[in-house]
Amino acid sequence: MKEKIIIGLFGGISIIATSIPIYNYYVLPVIRHKEMMDKIDTFDKRLKKLEK
Repeated sequence: MKEKIIIGLFGGISIIATSIPIYNYYVLPVIRHKEMMDKIDTFDKRLKKLEK
């Protein structure tokens, strides 16, 4: 029984260890890109208000 728990723990740790880089490389850039696009959009709206 103990062996199964240990294997389960190692399996969980390895899954987390492999998913963190995937998260950093694929999910974070998408979130950052969205934030940047939102900032650019709000900046454009401000510029258009100033032009009027």
